[in-house]
This record gives sequence, structure tokens and C-alpha cells, in this order.
Amino acid sequence: MTRIAIIAALPGELKPLVRGWQHERRNGVQVWQTSRNNVQLLAACAGMGQRSATRAFAEVEKNHRIDRVISTGWAGALREDIEVAKAYQAAGVVDLRTGERFAVEGAAAGSPWLVTSAGVAGKAEKRRLAAEYRAGLVDMEAAAIARLAALEPKGGTPVA
Repeated sequence: MTRIAIIAALPGELKPLVRGWQHERRNGVQVWQTSRNNVQLLAACAGMGQRSATRAFAEVEKNHRIDRVISTGWAGALREDIEVAKAYQAAGVVDLRTGERFAVEGAAAGSPWLVTSAGVAGKAEKRRLAAEYRAGLVDMEAAAIARLAALEPKGGTPVA
């Protein structure tokens, strides 16, 4: 059975995806799950920031490895061409704390890069991130999820 994990910070970010899925709270992490066509789908959230994303990831991989990881949620726009309420697949993720870069497999040409910050970015910080990293989006969790996905045995593939 293929296992796909969807990690977000907040329940509202997962709400449209998990309607009708089994829900439980485990170790302070909200987890939803369902199975379809030999695929187990798990979604989890534990709050904002990389530590919380790490806890959510650990909870869904507790008993079995993850084959595919999707980081989803709300992100801040760093450029004027990024539209509000539109879904974007990131070309990759940059961790501002460590400088690590994680490319997203199969990302479309021209997809924006996403930077992961330790806190909410204000206007001046957003301008700096856009210029310095040539990024289009900022969040607080994606780098942790990408790092953990890269560590998964048999290469759990990060999808931002």
C-alpha cells in the first residue's frame, strides 16, 4: 500500500481536503486518514513553525514509512504577480536558518521558490526575501517537511 502524508500547520489549511476522513488527536497532533485504491492518505497538523511540522510528520510516519509527502497551507506572497487565494506548487524550498535548498521533483518551469522563515515576515522582510532569494512565497513549515521527506528511506519525495 502506498502511503501519502499531507502536512499543514493549521486545521483550516486541511479542511477542504479531509472532509469525511477519519479524525483523531494523537500526542497533540491532529491526524486525518482515509484509504482509496490501495493508497493510504494521512493528513496532519500540529501548529505553526518547523518544530510543529516535525511533530506532525513524526506522528504520521510512526508505524510505517511515507512514500510521498505534500506540504500544504497558506503562504505569504513576496511578489506582486503572486495572486491571493490561488494554489501554487513551489519549485523548491529554502530554509532561511540553515541555507539548505530542496528542489521539488516535477515542478513546472517558472514555479516560484518558497522560503521558510522562523516568524511572520513583515513588508520589509518580504521585499528582502524576494530580492535575496528570488522567491515568490514565504511560510514557516515547508523546509522542515522537505528535510524530513529527503531523509525518508527510499526517498520520500517532497512536494511543496
